[in-house]
Amino acid sequence: MLPTPFEFLLIALASFRLTHFVVFDRLAAPIRAPFVDRDGNPKGSGTRRKIGEGITCYWCAGIWVAGLLYTGFWVFPGWMKPTIAVLAVAGIQAAIESWVRRNTR
Repeated sequence: MLPTPFEFLLIALASFRLTHFVVFDRLAAPIRAPFVDRDGNPKGSGTRRKIGEGITCYWCAGIWVAGLLYTGFWVFPGWMKPTIAVLAVAGIQAAIESWVRRNTR
């Protein structure tokens, strides 16, 4: 079963925002710290390094985040639909903020 086009758009926007949070935002630095050094390079070897590589690559993290949100959308709809809606709004806000910053310099 596929989501409606509107649901798909919400999941896509939520995925954009959550992926950006995991990969770039300062607030997520403590989550990345065990796997990534201060310069953003993966630490260690083995599984630790693989996780570090995954959370510093926007494309890699995006696949996992999108899969997580999409699965949650179907498995836990009561909890995930509002979460996805909030993340989607935050994603739109982030895009608008980027546009405003670029065009007001």
